[in-house]
Amino acid sequence: MKEPIISPKLVQLKTLNRAMVFFYIAVACLAISGLIGGLQFKAIENNATYISALGIVIILLGLFSLIKYSCRAVSIRQDQFKTKFNKN
Repeated sequence: MKEPIISPKLVQLKTLNRAMVFFYIAVACLAISGLIGGLQFKAIENNATYISALGIVIILLGLFSLIKYSCRAVSIRQDQFKTKFNKN
């Protein structure tokens, strides 16, 4: 009876983990960009802007993953409620 709900929950876990990885990569990009800008490396100063932009794009990917996670979580909870309601 619980098997139909386990599969979507595993997919949800994968989506949540993917969002976390996106956020970690984004934080690393923004930290590297800040370090380059703060130390004023003239040779690679233009790259700091590109690294910042990359970090922002990755943050947005993480946010979209969390939005997807939230939308799916609602449907999973509804399915759980329906299953429990039909059981009684």
